[in-house]
Amino acid sequence: MSSRKARRRRHSDRAAPPETAGPAPSADGDLLGALARTRVETANLVRSLQAHRDQTELLLKEINRQELDTRRLLRGIADILDAFDRLLAHDGTDVDSYRTSVRRTADVLTDVLCNHSGLELLGKPGEVAEPATHNVVEVRDKPGAPQDTVIRVIERGIRYRGDLLRPASVIVASGREQQ
Repeated sequence: MSSRKARRRRHSDRAAPPETAGPAPSADGDLLGALARTRVETANLVRSLQAHRDQTELLLKEINRQELDTRRLLRGIADILDAFDRLLAHDGTDVDSYRTSVRRTADVLTDVLCNHSGLELLGKPGEVAEPATHNVVEVRDKPGAPQDTVIRVIERGIRYRGDLLRPASVIVASGREQQ
C-alpha cells in the first residue's frame, strides 16, 4: 500500500463529529474570550482592593483621632481629680459634710476611670518614687521615712493602656533623720 493511500485511509477512519455538535470551536477564540473575562475580573478585583484600602485608611485615621481625643479627655479628668484633692486638703471646720461629699465623688470618679477605661493613676503617699513614673519636685526630711518615699502627691501621674501620659509630681523623703 502506498503511503498516499494509507494517509487517506487513516483520515477516513476518523469519526466525524455528530451533526448536533455544530462546528468545532476555535481554540484561539476560547483563549481570547477567557483572557478578556480574566482581565475584567482582575480590573474588578483591583477596584475592590483599592476601595478596601481607602476604607482601611479612613478607619485608621478615625482610630488615631479617637485615641488622641481619649488621651486629652484623660488628662482633663486627671486635672479634675487634682482639683478635688486640693479641695479636700483645705482645712475648714464648717465644711465637713461638703468634704465628705466631694471625697465620695472623687472616689467614684477614680473607680470608674481606673476600672473601665484603661487608665492607671500613679503616685500614692508611702510608695517609692520611680524615675520612670514620678517627677520629684521637692525633697524633705521626714523622720522614719526611707529615702525616695513619696510624702505628698502634687499631681497624679497617668498611664493609659501601658503608655505614660504624665508622670506623678511628688514630694519625697530625703531618708535623713531630723536633728
